[in-house]
Amino acid sequence: MLYRIAVLVSLVFCAQLSLAQSQASIAGFWKHESESGWIKIDMVEGTGTIVANEKFPERIGETFLKELTANDSGADWIAQIYVRQLDSFRQAKLLMPEKNRLRFTIKMGFLSRSVDWVRAELPTSEPNSKNSES
Repeated sequence: MLYRIAVLVSLVFCAQLSLAQSQASIAGFWKHESESGWIKIDMVEGTGTIVANEKFPERIGETFLKELTANDSGADWIAQIYVRQLDSFRQAKLLMPEKNRLRFTIKMGFLSRSVDWVRAELPTSEPNSKNSES
């Protein structure tokens, strides 16, 4: 009986550790795969903020992502993503199809759109960036 309790406690601890590691894995700076925008994801706050944008520098400091939480599996996340064309936040699913690649998928009715972001260093030489401390 004691052995079963120890195994159960170990399994619960490992699951929580795995979830914490997966949550930490998306924290940091991400660059839009085909655009000139960078965001910083903060897992503690559950937010993503625009920290650099070569094309639209006035967007720096805006919240792009909010209410970020991990799903029960710990392998993907749910968040509210700002969709500029709709001028509102929409629910999105985030997952990492491969190391250092984060895919945001937004579903609206029968349509869905996915956008990939790649882990990147914040461009320090860019005049339109705001380097924030971690």
